[in-house]
Amino acid sequence: LFFAVRKKSIMDSFDKYISRNLPLVSLISAVFIIYPNIACTPWELNSLEPSEYLGFFSYFIYRFLFFWGMIGFLINYNLRQIPTALFRKRLTHNFLFALTGYLFFASVSYTISSHGFHTDFLGSTLISQFFTLCFLCTLVGYISMLYTRQREKEQEIERLRFENLQSRCDALANQVNPHFFFNSLNGISSLIRKKNDENTLTYVNQLSDIFRYILQSDRKGVVTLREELEFIQSFRYVMEVRFANKLSFTIDVD
Repeated sequence: LFFAVRKKSIMDSFDKYISRNLPLVSLISAVFIIYPNIACTPWELNSLEPSEYLGFFSYFIYRFLFFWGMIGFLINYNLRQIPTALFRKRLTHNFLFALTGYLFFASVSYTISSHGFHTDFLGSTLISQFFTLCFLCTLVGYISMLYTRQREKEQEIERLRFENLQSRCDALANQVNPHFFFNSLNGISSLIRKKNDENTLTYVNQLSDIFRYILQSDRKGVVTLREELEFIQSFRYVMEVRFANKLSFTIDVD
C-alpha cells in the first residue's frame, strides 16, 4: 500500500499536471502576455476606420494564436527535452526560440503592414511580450525541475526509512528466533523426561509447522488469514506445553 501511494503521488507530480493541462496553461499564459493589447483595444478601435476593423481583429487573433502555440511548444520543450537543465542553460534555449519566434512574427507582421493593415512588429510592447514569454516558460521549466528533484529526495528518504525499519525488524527477528528455538528444545526435553510419547510427537509436529510457516511467510511477505490462524493454533500448543497449561486464551473469528 505504501509503494502504491508513493507511485500515485509521483504520477500526480507538477510536470505531469502541467503536461495534462498544457492547452489550458498555455491559454491562460497567452491571455496574460497579450493583456496590454486587450486593455488597449477600445482606444485603438477609436483611432481606426470601420473598414479597418476586420484587419485589426484578424491581426489580434493571429497574435493570440501565435503566442498560445509558442507557449505550449516552449513549456513542452522545457518539460520533455531539457527536464534537468539549469536555469542559465534553460534561459538560453528559450531565448533563442523566443528570438526566432519574434523574427518570424515580425516578418509576417511586416508583410501584413505592407498591404495597408496596422501592425506593431517593431513596437516595444511586442518585444516585451516575447521577453515575458521567454522568462515565463523558463520559470515553469525550472520550477518543474526543482519540484522533481525535491520529490526524488523525499522518495529516497522514504526508501531509506523503510529499509531502516526492515533491517531493525530483521535484527529483532534474529534475536527472537534463537530464544524461541532453545525454549522449544527445552519443551521437547520436558516431554521426553515425562515419557509422554504421544504429546511429544504432537509437540514436534506443531513445532515443525511453526518453523515451516516462519520460513514460508518470510518468502511470501503476505499470508492468508487461514494460514495465520493455523500458525496461532500451533504456537498456542507449544506455549501451553511450555507453561504447563497455565496459559489460556480464545480465538473469535467470523
